[in-house]
Amino acid sequence: MRIVMKAHKLLIAGLAVLGLAACSKEETGTVPEPDGLRTFTAGFIETRTNLAKNDAGEFTKMVWSAGDKIGVFDKNGKPQPFTTKEGGTSATFTGTATAPSDTWKAFYPYNEKASLTESGDLVSNIPEVQFAKKDGVSDNVTLLVASCDASKNQFLFTQVCGLIKIDLPEGCVSVTLENPDNTELDKDGGMTGNVGTKFAKTTAYSWGFRYSGVTLLSSDGEGLEAGTYYMAVRPFKYTGKLLLTMRHKDGKVYIAERNVTDFSVQRGEILSLKVNPEWTTDSGVQLYIGRDGDKFYVKTATTSSSVQMSKDVKFMGVPAIRWELTSEAQWSGILNVEGSKYIDIKPYSDGNYAIEYYVKCEDSALDAGNKYDELFWNMIENDKYYPVYRRSGGNKGRLYLGISDNQWHRITFPLTPDYCSKFYQGQLWRVKLGINPNSEEMAKAYKGSVFYFGGFRLVRKTGSAD
Repeated sequence: MRIVMKAHKLLIAGLAVLGLAACSKEETGTVPEPDGLRTFTAGFIETRTNLAKNDAGEFTKMVWSAGDKIGVFDKNGKPQPFTTKEGGTSATFTGTATAPSDTWKAFYPYNEKASLTESGDLVSNIPEVQFAKKDGVSDNVTLLVASCDASKNQFLFTQVCGLIKIDLPEGCVSVTLENPDNTELDKDGGMTGNVGTKFAKTTAYSWGFRYSGVTLLSSDGEGLEAGTYYMAVRPFKYTGKLLLTMRHKDGKVYIAERNVTDFSVQRGEILSLKVNPEWTTDSGVQLYIGRDGDKFYVKTATTSSSVQMSKDVKFMGVPAIRWELTSEAQWSGILNVEGSKYIDIKPYSDGNYAIEYYVKCEDSALDAGNKYDELFWNMIENDKYYPVYRRSGGNKGRLYLGISDNQWHRITFPLTPDYCSKFYQGQLWRVKLGINPNSEEMAKAYKGSVFYFGGFRLVRKTGSAD
């Protein structure tokens, strides 16, 4: 595997030249009435949302983009949206919030589900799936925090996450870096997911769900331009197996694995991955991605749910599968992704393959999943279950599969030799996703839940090693 890893600190912009400093008693600012329209001036400390070239040609300066939205906690601890119409190293954000008694606390990007702990720490998340932006970070991904005295109106934001930098060749459509063995997630591990952070001393720690990898996708499914791309990750230190999977628009793949010691990226650091992919024919199967070459199609097995191609939500440029539960009857709700021809499972039953797809859901599904501790089940054959949980629990499976937001997530479940040996006549002929509530009360709670799916594949999960 040809990956050279090197970490370095983000360069600090000349804040003194810009006339920016942390809030102090000597600063003055116009503070509006408590319930009126407010403006905050926002700058940076060691961080940025986009990457702009400095005089040396390095993407190290810190700039806002027009339309960026920050969250500012009001006196009730609820995040309120503030938006800027300008870009640059300093920008003015406008919104409405009732003033707290002592300290304004802010974060980027705005997330209506963000919250404060009893001790006043921020709880937000770093997305597991991010969409590629050349020479920059995916929109609304990089987690930043700032605070200011309640009598002031100026923030200096600092970085919570680290960045993974990778130079991609032309035509790449996806990159996944992951810990395929799903270890350390029951400790303080994970590359992405929920994260807690203090405002005064910016340290990040795991909170709730965390995920074993990070995925960068082409938003329209077309090949990316050759160039530099970044993925935001929570600060982590990891020893074990790493798997890098890259896909090309022409169907080729590059899969490499490596055992690493103390692989880490810290807050405000960039970890550079230098990759020279040797593209090979994909040995997996394109089950359903909504494009030419699909082996499977999508349908519902019952009248208790509806499935259609979404008019509004797309996954990599293709309308996502929209699945809605419509029944209040128990044991209802099945989505089938199945083939007109069966797939011989034997070539994929050596423990090196998995079924993989992407999912996101609306708040209606999260509310029901939170109450009953599950979202839905993966099923291959009726008696083969693998649950996708809503809340974290005491085992690594739940921590890995938990979903607590309405962003895209990558779901992977392995095809072990024992698992494959139970397939009817050794054939893979459908992947089933089901709620199947075991009571009318549960069915009523799930009625109206909406899920979106895309990118169903049978994929190889091992690669060449150094």
